[in-house]
Amino acid sequence: MTPAAPTDPTRTAESPADAAGEAEGAVPVRSEDDRLIIAKVSTGLAADTQLTVFRFQVECRGGVVTLRGPAPSAAVRARAEEIARNVQGVTSVVNRLDVRAG
Repeated sequence: MTPAAPTDPTRTAESPADAAGEAEGAVPVRSEDDRLIIAKVSTGLAADTQLTVFRFQVECRGGVVTLRGPAPSAAVRARAEEIARNVQGVTSVVNRLDVRAG
């Protein structure tokens, strides 16, 4: 398997693999299912009229989706999590969206 390019949406600077203690610089292995989940969650977030102007980082490993980035309100944070949870194949959501008053 070829390492993901830095622009690959399935590869992030800080991934669950990093948190799990994998070697620095190692490319985490993502299944086709995880890549599909990332695409579906990202598409769902972009399609939602409440969220379309926001850019969230979406990661997935083993069906566990992690959302990261700033959110302007608790309602936006909750809506993003709801969309992610409703994607087929998602087993759980780790919501690390940071609510910041703007």
